[in-house]
Amino acid sequence: DHPDDTISRVRLANHSAMTEVVAGRATRKHLGDLAAMWNMTRALLLDGFGADLFDIVLTADKAIRSLAERSLRTRSYVATGPEIKALNALLELHDAQLDAATVRDLDKANARTEREFAGGKFYQIPKEKT
Repeated sequence: DHPDDTISRVRLANHSAMTEVVAGRATRKHLGDLAAMWNMTRALLLDGFGADLFDIVLTADKAIRSLAERSLRTRSYVATGPEIKALNALLELHDAQLDAATVRDLDKANARTEREFAGGKFYQIPKEKT
């Protein structure tokens, strides 16, 4: 795949997931897509892409965790207004990072997320109880 195609698919998945969250139709997969976006946004911040905006990542982390934990009780992924605001800010930041980063930058950030994920450093979206 050409890097631009991959970036376009990532953007589409991120925006699609956000659309579903806003519409109240999100699934665990959509929340997983937003969590993956969070992981890459954080990695790019650590690599210097918007490091002064880390509060956006922290607020979005709280929103993702809250939404995921609430879904265990409600069996749905319906976000609150503040959660939507936090996730929209994360999406805007990530889009700006994608615009500014080179393929090499993205590969480096992706490698970081894979190492940290393998090391158990990332939050896992809980599975729905059956």
